[in-house]
Amino acid sequence: MTPDPWFWHILTTTANDRVRPYHDRMPVLLAPPDFATWLDAVCPLAEVEPLFASAHAAFLPATTVCAWVIDVRDGGRRCVEGPQGFAN
Repeated sequence: MTPDPWFWHILTTTANDRVRPYHDRMPVLLAPPDFATWLDAVCPLAEVEPLFASAHAAFLPATTVCAWVIDVRDGGRRCVEGPQGFAN
């Protein structure tokens, strides 16, 4: 079987204080200084494992969004414009 070049995964970890009110898991988020360690195929597990920790809550700003952001039938630019002037 030939590997699919577009095959990917999302690694999750325990939610931090910012995400926990909405979900119990969150994606693993890497800071740029950690990229080399993450991509090093021979890096010892003891050096990689700390990267699976939840990101600090301050790393993720909370933003109010419109109700249509959570509806999969909606999309496009209005999902990133914010709630100003729109009824939720």
